[in-house]
Amino acid sequence: MAEKKSARVTLTKKQASGGVGKSLLEICVEWLEDGKFEEHELEELENWLESVPTGALPATDFLKEEVEDVIELSDKWPTDYGRIHRALLRVVPKEERDVAKAARREAIADEIEKDAPQREARRRQKMRESAELRRRYAEEWREEPASEAQREFISELGGSLSDRASMLDASYLIEELLYGDLVEQKDKQLSLAWFIMVAIVIGIVVWWVAKAQ
Repeated sequence: MAEKKSARVTLTKKQASGGVGKSLLEICVEWLEDGKFEEHELEELENWLESVPTGALPATDFLKEEVEDVIELSDKWPTDYGRIHRALLRVVPKEERDVAKAARREAIADEIEKDAPQREARRRQKMRESAELRRRYAEEWREEPASEAQREFISELGGSLSDRASMLDASYLIEELLYGDLVEQKDKQLSLAWFIMVAIVIGIVVWWVAKAQ
């Protein structure tokens, strides 16, 4: 027996040219324009669909089912709103869908860029916590062999550890694998500070010698 194909829910040119189909296309384009779908838009979509009789269009019946499933959830996650966003993409014709997908890619890029400072701050905090733990337990960790958990984590990060490595060795390697770029930046800053300090000292010595003469 042949597998039953899912019904077409994308608006046809005829459906999108007037009536309910035209209204649906217009509001879909409006909601998809910024590349995001948020809680207030879900409420607006639910209210609009309530005014549309069941069976009006395959597209509206499909959206009714999707919205009902999400509305029933007591706790809604971003992925649930993403589900409605994808449902709207299925409904609009290809031309509008391509524009909406481009807007979505741009919105995701903006979100990643916006969150970058917070992610960087969290990484720096984790690095400081790691260094503090290592300082506190350095003597103990130096005498203990690297734990199996450390070895597994290092392997997951793409590193490798010698059989004789200590917990302290593993701690240093994990920090390097996780925060290597930050450590390198810190080393450069320390090198620059050292260079400036040496230059100042040399300058003072030269000035003192010249004055003594």
